[in-house]
Amino acid sequence: MLAATNRPQDLDEAALRRLTRRIFMPLPDAEARQALIQGALKKGARYDISEADMVELMKLTEGYSCADL
Repeated sequence: MLAATNRPQDLDEAALRRLTRRIFMPLPDAEARQALIQGALKKGARYDISEADMVELMKLTEGYSCADL
C-alpha cells in the first residue's frame, strides 16, 4: 500500500499500523519553490513577474508543499 499526506500528525493509529515504512519528504526550499512556480507559469498564460515580486512570492510560500504550489 502506498499513501501520501501533508499532515502526518493527523493519521490515526490504524493507518499508522498499516503503513510500516515511512519516508519523510521535507518541504521545498525557496529555490525549489521558485522552480515549481516558474514551471507552472510556463504551462499557462503569459505572466511577467519581476525579480522583486518573485522574492516576495518565495517569502509568502514558506511552508508550502509541492502540492500546495
